[in-house]
Amino acid sequence: MNGHLRRFCGRAATALVALALCWQAASAAPAPIDRSATRNKRLCREDLVGNWTLIWSGQRYAMTLSAAGDYECRCGGMTYVGVWSFDHAGRFWISESTTYNPSFCQIYAVRLDPWTLSGRIEAGSPGTPVQLVRLR
Repeated sequence: MNGHLRRFCGRAATALVALALCWQAASAAPAPIDRSATRNKRLCREDLVGNWTLIWSGQRYAMTLSAAGDYECRCGGMTYVGVWSFDHAGRFWISESTTYNPSFCQIYAVRLDPWTLSGRIEAGSPGTPVQLVRLR
């Protein structure tokens, strides 16, 4: 075998080995992403303090939740006031009355999805869809 043919065969063999290694690396499945931390996201009180648009069964309300637990919600000429909280099961609770009839109190609870801030009322008006949208 002459020198040129030997060098060519050596280079070809090296190229084939490199190509095989690249093919093996390129065809391997990627490592799975650990999403346990994102799946397990939980809401806490601090997440909800502020000004919101509350979408209650398609109707929009301007809602304010204070760090002290005060609640105010406005739509048209109606103003609802009361208190809000979270329970140990992660439900968002509102206890409200209207400013024109403070002796009449209504209580609602909803388990909000931590990613969409939406859910269905579990207590007070079961099945009613709600969603919170933070005002910027």
